[in-house]
Amino acid sequence: RVRGKLFWCYCYSCTETENNTVKMNLYRFLVLVFLSIGVFVSANQIAGPTQSCFSEFQKFGTDGCTRRVEEDDGSYTQEAVPEIKNMDFCVSGPTYGPAKQGSFGKSKTYVASADFKMIDLGKYSKSYGFLGFAFNMIDTKNYDIAYVRPHAKAYCWELGYVENGLLFGRDYGTCEVPTRGEFNVAISVQKGKGELYVNGAKVTTFNPYFPTINKVATALRNNMEAKMNVRNLEVCQEMNCVSRNKAGETVVTKPLDSYQDAGMSKCEACTCQLYGQIKCGCRSAEEQGISCTGGKIAATGHDCCARCVPASATCSASGDPHYRTFDGRPFDFMGYCTYCLAKTIDWEVREKNYQTGSASVNEYCQVLFDGDMVEMNGNLRHTP
Repeated sequence: RVRGKLFWCYCYSCTETENNTVKMNLYRFLVLVFLSIGVFVSANQIAGPTQSCFSEFQKFGTDGCTRRVEEDDGSYTQEAVPEIKNMDFCVSGPTYGPAKQGSFGKSKTYVASADFKMIDLGKYSKSYGFLGFAFNMIDTKNYDIAYVRPHAKAYCWELGYVENGLLFGRDYGTCEVPTRGEFNVAISVQKGKGELYVNGAKVTTFNPYFPTINKVATALRNNMEAKMNVRNLEVCQEMNCVSRNKAGETVVTKPLDSYQDAGMSKCEACTCQLYGQIKCGCRSAEEQGISCTGGKIAATGHDCCARCVPASATCSASGDPHYRTFDGRPFDFMGYCTYCLAKTIDWEVREKNYQTGSASVNEYCQVLFDGDMVEMNGNLRHTP
C-alpha cells in the first residue's frame, strides 16, 4: 500500500520481433504490481495548505436503507439492506458538530476523500457495485453523486445527481489506474466548480447540480444487497475566524493569518488557527518598543503590555493584617475572607484571615502549583 505517491510505469514499444515476448511479460508484471499495491491519495494532499482535514467524526447519519458497522481497525462497513423503492442509493455520512480535530461545520469549499472496497457482491455476483460519494447533500434523497464501477471499462467512473431518490446520469469515463480491490475516490469543490479524482488521478472537472455545501456521505447502490468497506474518510475545508473591529464591522481572517478584534489589547498578538480557533500571546517588549535601564527589566501584566520593573521584588501579608505590595507600597485591610496575593499561569498564593474582636488576623497561607496545594500556618511544610 503506497499512500501519497503516484507511480507511473510505461512499457515502451519495440521494433524487434524477438522482444515481443519480453514486452508482454513486462506488461503483465506491471499490471500485477498495480493490482497488488494500489495507488491512494488522501484529501489533505488535494486540499490547500490552509485547509483543515477532519478524519475522526463523533456522529454519523444514515438513511433508511443503510446498515453501518464500525470495525476495530477504524474503518466501517456499509450495507444496503433492505431494498427500498424510489431510492437508488444508500448513504451514510458524518454530521456537523464536534470532531476530534475541532468543530466540523458548514463550508462551500471542501475536499472529501475515502478508500473503498467491495466485500460482498450481493445478488448480482458479476457486479462490483456502484460505490462512491454523495455530496452537496440537501437531504438523503437530493445530492450530487460520483461513484466507481470497478468491473467496467468504458464506464469505470460515473458522475450524476440524485433527485427525489432517483439517479440521473451526466458524465462517465475510464480509469487510468486499476480499481479492482481497494481504491480511492476524492471530490474537490472549489469556487463552485468540482473535480473528481480516482486513485489520485484527476478524471474530470464538472459543474455541480446542487448548491455547493460540505455535506457528504459514502454511497452504495441500492437493490443489490451488497456490502462495502470504507477507510480513511476525510473532509478538508477552510475554516476562517470571524470577529468585529472597533467600528463594529465584521472581519474574516483566513487560517494562519494574524487575527484582530475590538476586545484585544494593543499588546496582544493573535493568530487564526486551522480549525477556526484563535491562539493569542503577548507581544515581546521589543515589539512594543519597551527598553529598560537602571537595572530594571521588562515584564508583562495581565493586559500583555510590557513595563519596566525591578529585577526582583517581594510582597508580604502579616499581622492583623499588614500588606506590602511588590512595588513596596504598604496598606492594611481588615477583611475576613480568603484573598489572592499573587497569581500566574502556573501558580497562585492565597491567604485567609479570621476575625478577632474588631480586627482580622492572618490564619494561614495556601500555595497552589500545577494542581497541588500546600497550606502553611506557621509551620514549615514540604511538598510530596
